[in-house]
Amino acid sequence: MSVFDEMRPASFRGARFNFIENEVTAGRKLVEFNFPNKDFREFEDLGRRLRTIRMRGIIHGTNYTQDKLALENALDQSGFGILVHPTLGEIIVTALPHTVTESLTQIGVAGFSMTFEESGPSITPRAETDNRTEIANQYSSAYAFGADDFDVAYQVSTNRNLVDSADHLLDFADRLIDLEDKLSDTVEARIKFASAASSFISNVYFIAGDVGDAGNEIANLLFLFDDTTVDPVQRFEFSSAVIGFGLDDELLEFQTDELDERRQNAKLINGLVNGLAFINICDAAKDIDYLTEDDLNLTANIMDGFYDTIVDSELVILTPDFLQRMDTIRNSIRVLFDQIRLVVLKVIEVQIPKQPLTIAVYSQYGSTDEYENIVQLNSITNPAVVEGNLKLLET
Repeated sequence: MSVFDEMRPASFRGARFNFIENEVTAGRKLVEFNFPNKDFREFEDLGRRLRTIRMRGIIHGTNYTQDKLALENALDQSGFGILVHPTLGEIIVTALPHTVTESLTQIGVAGFSMTFEESGPSITPRAETDNRTEIANQYSSAYAFGADDFDVAYQVSTNRNLVDSADHLLDFADRLIDLEDKLSDTVEARIKFASAASSFISNVYFIAGDVGDAGNEIANLLFLFDDTTVDPVQRFEFSSAVIGFGLDDELLEFQTDELDERRQNAKLINGLVNGLAFINICDAAKDIDYLTEDDLNLTANIMDGFYDTIVDSELVILTPDFLQRMDTIRNSIRVLFDQIRLVVLKVIEVQIPKQPLTIAVYSQYGSTDEYENIVQLNSITNPAVVEGNLKLLET
């Protein structure tokens, strides 16, 4: 694996930026003593000097305005935060004044010159529970804004467009129903969803033509679907299966007012459904118990892929306010993940001779408390005898 493969995406308080270069000042804290009329001096060593990190990065791309604002807000907040450095990992730091550079010769590119003072491992970052509360509030807010913005933009002026939107909404409801059949959680919530889905299908033409409330109907059904299970892993998996709805459709390319409206409505429906599914995934991700840093990183990469799929698709329309709320909850999740990385266990590999797993675990930890975790981590089917590479949780 090359150095580039091992580099981490740079971010501060969850706001990402493209890393250009950095300079780190480190060393020892020394007090210098000079003596009158003497040609020597002495130093008292006060221990390691906490690092000063100067970084240059840039913001650019499709979400330039939102990403630039997110980083500016992160740098303007008081107190310490978590800096994810591409090669140094997670560091608790305090941000000093920064400089933002923009130029008419490079529209849509902002350069950031930032300085961070390491705050030391003894300073505890903000409690995870506070951040999880923020995410829960952002989850509710995104639903409200997504539905309201949709209703403002959605228009139906012909019967053929009404039928087309109704068919698209039926596909959406059928997709949720097929997924819901696989769930196995709260019976009361499942009944509530089934009733809402039945009503949605029965009234789909009325919903498709109700330009002032169609967004709320879509959001309500997706919310009830998400509420069908309380298991965060199931919530994550089943909302993940919603991602991609409508993104493989082929829309007619002829340019008429009627077809323009039809295409816009399909893209608005795709945007609301996929956007709210992403919001569901973010809210579920905050409650998952991550055994290892690898589990956490895998989840983060999956979510980044979903976000890119939605935002980059030409078959999606996201209103600016709704996209901003998606970015807000996404950045909050990144902050939470950075906090979890400080305490989550890392995976290491050791070579062991042929022996029972119980003995291998005891020899590594001095007890068998981690036995079940090691079985799960290595997908061991026969713990009576193990040999070779064994993944362990670093203590």
